[in-house]
Amino acid sequence: FTPERVDHYECELYLKYGELEAHATLCGGAQNTHISLSHSMLTIEDTYVGLETQGVVTIRNDSDVPVDFTWRLFPTPSEEAEHRSLLHGHLVEEEGHEMLYLQQEQASDESSDGSSSEDERIRLRKNTKLMSAHSRKYGNISKAIAEDPMLFRDGIFAVEPLMARIWPHSQMQCTCSFTPKDALIYSCTAYLSCVGQEERAALMLKGLGIGPKATFSYDELDVGNVFVDSVHRYEVQLLNQGDIEVEFRLHPRDTTFGSKFTFEPSMGTIAVGGQCEISIDFRPSELGDFHEVFEWSLKGSAQTVTLSFRGHSVQPTFDFDCKKISFGNVSFGFLKYVQGHPKD
Repeated sequence: FTPERVDHYECELYLKYGELEAHATLCGGAQNTHISLSHSMLTIEDTYVGLETQGVVTIRNDSDVPVDFTWRLFPTPSEEAEHRSLLHGHLVEEEGHEMLYLQQEQASDESSDGSSSEDERIRLRKNTKLMSAHSRKYGNISKAIAEDPMLFRDGIFAVEPLMARIWPHSQMQCTCSFTPKDALIYSCTAYLSCVGQEERAALMLKGLGIGPKATFSYDELDVGNVFVDSVHRYEVQLLNQGDIEVEFRLHPRDTTFGSKFTFEPSMGTIAVGGQCEISIDFRPSELGDFHEVFEWSLKGSAQTVTLSFRGHSVQPTFDFDCKKISFGNVSFGFLKYVQGHPKD
């Protein structure tokens, strides 16, 4: 008696031995074992990108029999079968494309002229080996798909152990690991399949990835008046304020004034608790006011840090220390010097 669902079952049994006959009614009932899961949703502590944080769920067996369990990727066996059928369909399609390519290659070889009988035998052996390898390749893949138990797997979350046995009136803890790749909110669902349970219990896993944190020593610099076609240098520090290293990169600006800024370095890595000295050279070629905002991306973070410059590009101005130069009376044929001093 191996019921698949919680229900009452009944059927007739007929036994015949020679001229003797016997009749019996078989009946039985199916019920779920007493298995409970400590959480239906597990929110794992916020985790920095690239690091790992773990949470724990407990499976309790209050029944009188040992229970085997597995963590599955799909909520029902029918969805598993549907997914497996989809994979087989893709595999058949890919196999057909590769077979068509091999047949075209064979036809191309057969169309070549001047081949001897020995060359023909070599070509036939080669084609036989290719077809045999092709058949083994897709046969092995098809077998792997058919035998795949569809256990839980995810690129961000992991559950261990994926399968085990819980003895009667005992419990087992499963470790759920969270390893974010970006500063995002992640969620997925694992399904607990137990022998003796009609339905699979859902466990939703949630977690928040924390990206690197960095800030400049100042957000904006007002450089005032700067002379056109002259080089001006500034310095700023990019500080790592998080618990993981920061990998930064500048997004260049192609505006009239933004393209005249150069940053050194424009990319790099800052260790935990460290900082990076960035030198900025600015040489304007146009006159006018400017306000340029430069964005810096941090790997693993959806947010950027900004550094802005504002000011005025002006022409150099000169003046003399006197408004008028008087030479007075000068004798004919004689040279007289009078000094005047320009001021910047």
